[in-house]
Amino acid sequence: MPKKVKVIFKNSPDYKKYGVTGVWGGVSPTGNVMAEFFIDTTANPDTVDYEVSDEGKHEEVSRAGDTIDDVRLVVRELQTGVILTPKDAFTAGSWFIQKAVEAGYQPTSPEQETVQ
Repeated sequence: MPKKVKVIFKNSPDYKKYGVTGVWGGVSPTGNVMAEFFIDTTANPDTVDYEVSDEGKHEEVSRAGDTIDDVRLVVRELQTGVILTPKDAFTAGSWFIQKAVEAGYQPTSPEQETVQ
C-alpha cells in the first residue's frame, strides 16, 4: 500500500465565498452540530426623501423603514449552513482558532481563550 497521498483541490460548480460576521446554530436532534453562517448589516430604509436645491444638490430630509420606535434595525442574513459530526465540528473549531492566532488575534480575556 502506498505511504503517500496527494490531495487535489477542486471547486464544485456551486462553490461560493461569503463574507461572515458570525455563526448561529446548535446541536441537532440527531446529535450533529448545525452552524448557520451569517452577515449582519444595518437595515436599508424603505424610502428616503430629498430636497433638491436650485443648484442640483440633494439634501436628505426624511427616511422611513430602517428603525422601529427609534431603534435601529439590523438585518442578519444567513449565507450558508453546515452540518457536522461533533468530531468534525471540534476539528473545524480548532482549525479556526489556530488560523485566528496565526492572523494575529490575541484573546483579551480568559473567556476568549477557551472554547465555550
